[in-house]
Amino acid sequence: MDIQAAHPDRPGITISQSFFSYHAVSRGATLSGVIAIAHTGGDLLAGTLHADKPWVNLPNSLNMVHSPVEVPFSLRTSGMGDSTRHLGKVEVRTNKGEGMVYFSVTLIDGAKDVSVQGKSHDELTTVYTTEGTPLTISPMHRQGGEGAIHFIVGNPTSCAKIYHRDRLSSDIAEKIGVMIANPPDDRNVPPSIAWPHAVLYHDAAQQQFAGYMMALVDTSRYREAHRYFDPADRTRICGEEFTWRHLLATAVNLVMVVHAVHAKGHSIGDLRETNILISPSAKVCIIDCDSFQVKDPGTGRIFPTRVGSPEYLPPEFLPGLTFRSPLRDEAAQRNADLFALAVLVFRLLMDGTHPFQARGPLVRNAPATPDKIRLGHFPYREGLKGVTPPEFAPPYQRVPEPLQQLFFRAFVPGHRNPSIRPKAQEWYTALLYEFSRLTQCQINSRHYYRDSLPGCPWCAPTLSPSSAPAVGGAGHPVSSRGPLPMRPQV
Repeated sequence: MDIQAAHPDRPGITISQSFFSYHAVSRGATLSGVIAIAHTGGDLLAGTLHADKPWVNLPNSLNMVHSPVEVPFSLRTSGMGDSTRHLGKVEVRTNKGEGMVYFSVTLIDGAKDVSVQGKSHDELTTVYTTEGTPLTISPMHRQGGEGAIHFIVGNPTSCAKIYHRDRLSSDIAEKIGVMIANPPDDRNVPPSIAWPHAVLYHDAAQQQFAGYMMALVDTSRYREAHRYFDPADRTRICGEEFTWRHLLATAVNLVMVVHAVHAKGHSIGDLRETNILISPSAKVCIIDCDSFQVKDPGTGRIFPTRVGSPEYLPPEFLPGLTFRSPLRDEAAQRNADLFALAVLVFRLLMDGTHPFQARGPLVRNAPATPDKIRLGHFPYREGLKGVTPPEFAPPYQRVPEPLQQLFFRAFVPGHRNPSIRPKAQEWYTALLYEFSRLTQCQINSRHYYRDSLPGCPWCAPTLSPSSAPAVGGAGHPVSSRGPLPMRPQV
């Protein structure tokens, strides 16, 4: 998903076209078009135009011109980055009112001949809300097996998921209705959970269910969690901005997202690094929420999850589990989430190392990580012989002792007894406490460590440079909002 579709122009001026969408454009092409701006009344029009991207070129001012005025623009794809989809916007501010113009460009590599003359794409379609309000949507060209994500023209903060017609069923429509009626407590802006918030239909009579609206996530800032696991990846994304302090804050925000979902009686199911997005300020957003296991509190009906990733599944789900016949037990699925949550927190704090990645005689016949999960040999357990962490793992001593104790519960006794795995609120308490005890190194401002230690462990010669959690400058806030607020109950 990308940020921004368009929103209606404010009263006072009229912009002929506020959303320009280009698809399958050859990289290196230059796109061009015209924005027509008009207002009511006889006065001259004056104001400014400000583009938020350097590849959007147009005059930056209107100097007392007669209405309507045509403003030429060009979009230089050679100035765009390496990604496929790009979004830009222009703020129009005049003596008669303000407005916005949005551009969406999807690039391809190669020499495909594409004719582009600044016209909106003919793939725009209409869907309807429960109030019968028509919405114009434009495809993002991001789709999966069940449906596709669309921009909503006129709404810069939401997008639409439209299901493929051959995947529609009464169960899906009912599940989305239950989700909208029972959302997790998420008061963050932007939201931390991309939860459905409105049903959409193909027809104004609301007889043909189409999909739903949800928050639009800015993927120019939010990246999949695995991009933050490795220090080199973090450097590429954030420069020297993302420190150990940020990693702890990210973990705090992640566990509170899980807490919010569980507090409503729902479970996540496919809790993995590609469904969790992280921003450079340590904010977290979880996506693909319609795959969650959802409970209707009125009827008690459970809409089960049918997806999962082996590296995050607990041992009790690995042997012989088929998602076509899912476990419907609430406690079992919630405990499975808690296993995956512990894995994700571990990987955040250990440079992406999986807690069951190991070497030695005890795991010699278990080449894949799910095989090692099934065996249950946690290589960081004291006194365990025949298995050690992988060579690429950073020193486990970087993890504070209270967090090590929670990992032990999750992966040693919790391996056989799912009910004793730490709950999300326990992780929150421990992680937030460790966050509050951080102090900044006086030698290297990129280093943060527990204030009870005699000195900075990242500077200690016993730790290799690669073990430093990474790159970060002094004085940068972890998040503009801090960790997610504690909610009343688990």
